[in-house]
Amino acid sequence: MAKVTICRPTGDPFEIPNANARLYVLGPPHDPKLIRKIDPSTRSPETYGIAMNGEGALPLGVISALDNRKAGTDQASFPVYDPKAPFHQRLTIPLGPNGQPWSFNDGRSVDEGDWKRIDDFLREHYYEGDDWRRIDGDWLGPVTELALALQSYTNNTSLVLALELGDVGKGDVLLFAADAQVGNWESWQTWQWEKDGNKVTGPDLLKRAIFYKVGHHGSHNATLKEHGVDQMDALKTAIIPVDEKEALKKRWGRMPLPDLIAALDKKAPGRVLRTDQKPASPPENVVIGDNYFELRI
Repeated sequence: MAKVTICRPTGDPFEIPNANARLYVLGPPHDPKLIRKIDPSTRSPETYGIAMNGEGALPLGVISALDNRKAGTDQASFPVYDPKAPFHQRLTIPLGPNGQPWSFNDGRSVDEGDWKRIDDFLREHYYEGDDWRRIDGDWLGPVTELALALQSYTNNTSLVLALELGDVGKGDVLLFAADAQVGNWESWQTWQWEKDGNKVTGPDLLKRAIFYKVGHHGSHNATLKEHGVDQMDALKTAIIPVDEKEALKKRWGRMPLPDLIAALDKKAPGRVLRTDQKPASPPENVVIGDNYFELRI
């Protein structure tokens, strides 16, 4: 049986036999605080797809839900169906102005058979006095805590590898970030390794990265701005493993994020590829198969 080696960010890089290349382990960090940091701070959002409003920094899905609730004040445009809501439209009673159920505010209360009885029941038990029974938009309050509990920081414990080709501290770098989130990325800013007078740092590896396997399908908290894409000065190609239709079907939000795609395209114009779309004019050094992309360096 081959010897198993546990690689840590604090250890030496793995030298690939018979090749002038090595693997640096950048993550996951071993600081529990960084593992728990999956989202950016509210004061200085570090990721793409974060919008600012009176509630601070919230993911776009929550902003969309809040905006749709505000749209209820417009009789002409309401009801609004929000595909990101926790319940299907057929199980939802839309709200009109002042947070009241729509059928109670437009002058067209239901009066046919079963719907009339439902209308009366809701009026008695949920609107006139027993409003404590209603959840309305309460699900938006604990949504962050719920997300944390569901995923248990699994993504942020991803193994992150930087493959350096050529001499130490000088060669091109290929970055594989897996599903690393904010805390994982931030730990690379203080990461460093030195041997025989050659010093390599996390920001230096990002600066020399010519290839980036985009993290977590291009989601809202898996690629940083200032401590991520902005530092990728040498970027030539980025590939996003994603199926946008499947992500929308499962209500995972926008994957990939348009803002992230735009930022990457500024760094590598015309060379940001998605596995769910076949480019009309693929780069000459990229071979696209039915189930894979092959990139020649």
